[in-house]
Amino acid sequence: ADHARLRPARLARAAALEWTRGYRRDRGVEHLLERLLPTAIRAAGGVVAHLPPAPKVLALYFPQFHPIPENDRFWGKDFTEWTLLKTYDDAPFPLRRPLAVAAGGLGDYDLRAIETRRRQARLAKDHGVHGFIFYHYWFSGSGAPRNHRVMETIPELAAFGDGEPDIPFALSWANEPWTKRWAGGSANSTWNDTVLLPQDYGNKADWDDHARYLVRFFRHKNYIRVAGNKPLFLVYRLGHPPLAKARGFLETLQAVARDAGFKNGVHVVSTVGNFYGDDRTERAADLADATMHFWPQLCAFTKACDHRVDAASEDDVPALGARPQYWGAYAGFDTRARQGKFAHPKIVPPKRFRNALLKSFGAMARRPARADRVRDNLFFVMAWNEWGEQAVLEPTDMYRFEYLEAVRSATRRVPVGLPWPDAAARRPPV
Repeated sequence: ADHARLRPARLARAAALEWTRGYRRDRGVEHLLERLLPTAIRAAGGVVAHLPPAPKVLALYFPQFHPIPENDRFWGKDFTEWTLLKTYDDAPFPLRRPLAVAAGGLGDYDLRAIETRRRQARLAKDHGVHGFIFYHYWFSGSGAPRNHRVMETIPELAAFGDGEPDIPFALSWANEPWTKRWAGGSANSTWNDTVLLPQDYGNKADWDDHARYLVRFFRHKNYIRVAGNKPLFLVYRLGHPPLAKARGFLETLQAVARDAGFKNGVHVVSTVGNFYGDDRTERAADLADATMHFWPQLCAFTKACDHRVDAASEDDVPALGARPQYWGAYAGFDTRARQGKFAHPKIVPPKRFRNALLKSFGAMARRPARADRVRDNLFFVMAWNEWGEQAVLEPTDMYRFEYLEAVRSATRRVPVGLPWPDAAARRPPV
């Protein structure tokens, strides 16, 4: 009886037809097969389950850790974030520090060394990290560099130089001004808000220069593209520029990218953190194709999570509307080396980090409709090497390789989404 319900004779007659050429909504051979196979599986007592797109873990990457003219000028010759980490007295609650090279780690590296970047890529690939998101710094205004660029050396080496780290990558425009508090702007700060590098977002000529510079990266074989060959480009604070300038730059970027051969334009992603509401980013919402959950600052924007217990996204944020939302996680946030007593440490040990990833990936599986909006399923982790914020996947003296092992373990255990809660325990009706 079950066999008869499948109507094999009708299927056999249809199979004599050719496969559909191009797109066809229904009544092709492939449509018959997609109905036959699940029906046969269920008729035999099996379960048809949803397999969400595998999350592509992208780690945010801080391209400093080598001397730059701006840091020499503002903080002293050869200053890097290692300077703060090495000199900070962290007793009685120690900070994580890099695992020594002799123990298999990367040590207190200089990112200009090709072998360091080569090993970073190898570690990432070996542990399930799909790629890096390099922070990109471009300033306009009085006091900005003549060529607009700051800390460009490492992304440029990856794209136009020695090719390391040889791994998929994209850029995130860290577009806020630099201040002595290293956070871009609260006038009520208890530490110094003196502006070191201003940001006024320039004019049409600046936008053209910026867009042409970015397109050079977009053409690289390792540059991450999504949704129809669209280069991925993140903006840290989309609501920070005046709306007219944000719109002007992004419209320019889209036009320049299309002229360069990216006919579908650029996939623009707006970062969502504690600044999202302060900047009134919703005014510029139509300029972005998607949003990205930036942990743990996300919890300051929405009451849907609590950084004291949560460390990764488990659902979309309703306030962000219907646009695709890329989820994320964080491996800690502790700025004591930078801010001393003004810091508010958020500690995420490796076991909690791994469990958060597993819960997040499990939540993806329980929301099959989400895959229709987020086909590439990018998953952003804060961070690869933010040592000044203790957000690191790199090997540490305290936990060695445990954060990387947590990523590898979780990405190998992405669950299958069952169509009903007890599907595995009973035979579904035919």
